[in-house]
Amino acid sequence: MTSLPADPAIPAAPKDDPTIWRADDALWARLAPVLVVVKPRKKPGRPRTHDRPLFDGVIWVLRTGAQWGAVPREFGPKSTVHDRFQEWVQTGAFAPRLDPPLGRIR
Repeated sequence: MTSLPADPAIPAAPKDDPTIWRADDALWARLAPVLVVVKPRKKPGRPRTHDRPLFDGVIWVLRTGAQWGAVPREFGPKSTVHDRFQEWVQTGAFAPRLDPPLGRIR
């Protein structure tokens, strides 16, 4: 039996190369104000995680159809990605306000 050669490393995409699950800088500039949730802290603890990688994780789940438990670590903890998605849904961040910015990129 012969073994197959190892797969070559996948080269990183150039910074300006868009992917299907990352918001580019121009889109993020329009989305960031829509996704802001003012939530007073009840007790001290870990600081709030930045929204951008979590949003990219949400896009990854929605585009791939994968389960929340399969979210890659590069987007942050899977539970935090899901919690932030739920927070955005409850506050209406994904309401029709997202249609104009997302409609321009289709």
